[in-house]
Amino acid sequence: MKKSKKIIIAVSIICILIICLIILFLYNKKSSENISETDIIIPEETKLILNCVSRVDLNPVVPVSFATPCSIYYYYDQEGNLLKSWQKNEEILGSSFVKNGENLFYLFRNQIFIANKNSSKTSKNPLGELEKLGEYNNGFIQSGFIKDKNIGYSCMNLGTYIEGSNDYYFIINFFNDEKNYNIKVPYHLQNISYDAERETFVFVPSDSEFEDCSHFRYLEAKYNKEKDEFVLDDTLKSVELAREIMSWYAMVKNNTAYILEIKVPDSCTEEEKRNWTYSEIVLCIVNLENYEFDELTIKKKYKNASNGFGIVTGSPQTPFSEVDGKLYFFTVDNEVWIIEDENNIEVKKMPYLFKGSLDATNPLYMEYVNEDECNFMNTLLRIEKNGDIYLLNVYPDGFLVVRKLLDDGEYEEIIRIKNPLKRDDISINNFTIIE
Repeated sequence: MKKSKKIIIAVSIICILIICLIILFLYNKKSSENISETDIIIPEETKLILNCVSRVDLNPVVPVSFATPCSIYYYYDQEGNLLKSWQKNEEILGSSFVKNGENLFYLFRNQIFIANKNSSKTSKNPLGELEKLGEYNNGFIQSGFIKDKNIGYSCMNLGTYIEGSNDYYFIINFFNDEKNYNIKVPYHLQNISYDAERETFVFVPSDSEFEDCSHFRYLEAKYNKEKDEFVLDDTLKSVELAREIMSWYAMVKNNTAYILEIKVPDSCTEEEKRNWTYSEIVLCIVNLENYEFDELTIKKKYKNASNGFGIVTGSPQTPFSEVDGKLYFFTVDNEVWIIEDENNIEVKKMPYLFKGSLDATNPLYMEYVNEDECNFMNTLLRIEKNGDIYLLNVYPDGFLVVRKLLDDGEYEEIIRIKNPLKRDDISINNFTIIE
């Protein structure tokens, strides 16, 4: 009898807990889905917008007990005071927001929110019509806004889009406050570029898609004036190179490909070649009209990192990022190279001064503290359209700090806030500074 009573009590407790969880889930869902246009207006005093995202829908390891998929936006003033926040029960796709002047575009699967400090509106996003969205953020994230075409874009890797297929697909999502459409590129992309002179997007597949590195391969999406859209030409173009190039990034502008290569120089000793101790940074220039090839060694005796490669890892913007026709390359010897073309290359010092910081994408995980002085593993970077570079770090004392890289290699602290996260299945996804 006593045993039966204990079983009844245990079952009752479990039932009560399940009911509470269901009520909590439904309450969260209801409260976060009732988003009004007023909710997403940017407060006048806003200095920092922080986007945090769960990994529930796309991470089966996370237990579902208290896990509700969500994207949360926090707004802070200059002094670090929280002005407001809002939440949507959906995990953001690709870039969490795209800026165009005073307007911010928040990108979700079924909706796009557009807001500034005075007004806001919503529009339908055709991503919601896709049957499957595949893998999340497996690859680079790139977005921007083309002012003379009044259109924003954001790209994301869908992984294997069709069941049973090994094909990769990248979606380029185009949007403004009046229309939205997608381009589906059937390759695993290394990067995309917008060639403003030719009004053309250039998509560069990863070298791993092919058996050799002796050609520069790309696809194009040209602007169609009648449709007022970019239209994909799915013909893979191929230019034979003067030699094999292990490409790390290829920016295309003015019908010229600027291919960044990190290679072991012939001058290295056999031991240095075997250990890949040193390398050279080479800028290869390929004219896509007449196929002329040139190369420029922009740095010699480049010391590689402990991971065996001369690249910085961690943030989606490292080691390479293309913003507004400029290629940003973050090196392991604490520099950022800003390349417009072979005649316009700027180098800034970017020392690592953030030892002891936590993983910015998982700030509640206290076990991992970065002690590597040549790697920004725990740092989130953001490059604004005007070229300003911001760095976000989270510390064990519970504070989150955003700094700006200055021209002399020093950092200016822009804002310091208390870490708002409470759930360990939610990570910091992106941020932006409002000037």
